[in-house]
Formats: sequence, structure tokens, C-alpha cells
Amino acid sequence: MHPGAADRVRIPIELVELPTDPAGVTRVGELLGEEMNIRLKGLAAVAAYALMAGAVQAQSAQLNITGRVVAASCTISVGAVAFGDVPIANFTDSQYAKTFQVTLGNCDMATLTRASVTFAGTIVPEVSNSTGLALNDASTRAQGVAVSVYINESTHGGSVGTAVRFDGATAYPFLLASGKNTYDFQAKLVPVPGVALRTGTANATATVTLSYA
Repeated sequence: MHPGAADRVRIPIELVELPTDPAGVTRVGELLGEEMNIRLKGLAAVAAYALMAGAVQAQSAQLNITGRVVAASCTISVGAVAFGDVPIANFTDSQYAKTFQVTLGNCDMATLTRASVTFAGTIVPEVSNSTGLALNDASTRAQGVAVSVYINESTHGGSVGTAVRFDGATAYPFLLASGKNTYDFQAKLVPVPGVALRTGTANATATVTLSYA
């Protein structure tokens, strides 16, 4: 290429003969329109597919919740019995008897259907009907003496003066309709038939069990 000469690029040109009659012109327009519609539809389909391919997928699961509303658990408390010093000559006198209560706690008396207590402990076989509770085993314990417990109120349907059994099976029910959550009892020292009396400690232990529903 000579200096100062301009670059030249050959562009091929194809001549297309268009029809001269109006019908032919119209047909060419229709063909061009159809081709444009086909191209637009194709682009729309591609765009829709792209949107679907990029869509966020979601799944769901079920949360199961279970539970139960219940009444509070009942508790039981028992008052302590302290006989103190009791003369051996008249230890069975009523003046030395001690009262105590068994108390229901933390439960709604209105929602209970039943409640009762049982007494269990080491039984003195010489005392009838399992009503004699043995003194705790110790070298200093008194001899010929046991402990008996008696019902001391009639609110719950029991007979005042009835000795309770320490067999752990005989139940003493609360009369729930009374609304009273305490049960009154009385403890006494009693003689053991056929066993000579001897001074010493008079300590005893029993288990009071509450059953309720």
C-alpha cells in the first residue's frame, strides 16, 4: 500500500428483487412479521425457563406439640410427737398423751377424688390388731412399753379413740367433701402384755404414706 493511500474494504451487496404488485408486498410483510413473532416467542420461552431454573425451592414439615395440664403433686407432713419424761408408775395416763396432725399440702382438695394415709412400722406382736409400735432398738430403751396411735377426730368419718394399725395396709381416708386437709391423731405409751416394765428411752419410728388420686 502506498503512503497516503486510503484503506479499502470490499462489502458484498446482494440485491433482492421485491415484487412490484401490492399483493406481493403484503406477503413479504407477512413473512417478515411471522419471523419476528417466532423470534419473540422463542426469546420469551428462554426467559421463562431461566426464571424457573433460578426460582427458590421450598418444602414444609409439620411440628407436633403434645402436653397435659395436671394438678400439682400433693405432699404430706406429720407433726412430731415428744412425750418428754413420763413416770413409769402412770405412763398410761391420758395426761401424757400427745396429739399430732397429718397434713395434706400443695394439692387442691376440690380436684381430688380420694386421699388416704396408712401407717407402717415394727409391730409388737403382744399388742393386739397390729396397733402396738415397737420402740427403736437401743441398749437404753424402755422395756414393756409400746406406742399406740388413735384417731382423734370424727371429721373424716373415723371413730374417735380407734387405734390405727401399723401394718401399712389399713387406710384412713380423708373426707374430701369436708374441705379439711388435716387429720388429727393422738399418740400414747401403752404397756406390752406379759413383759416387765423397765425405765429407758421411749423413741419409736413409723412411716406414714399418703395415697391420692
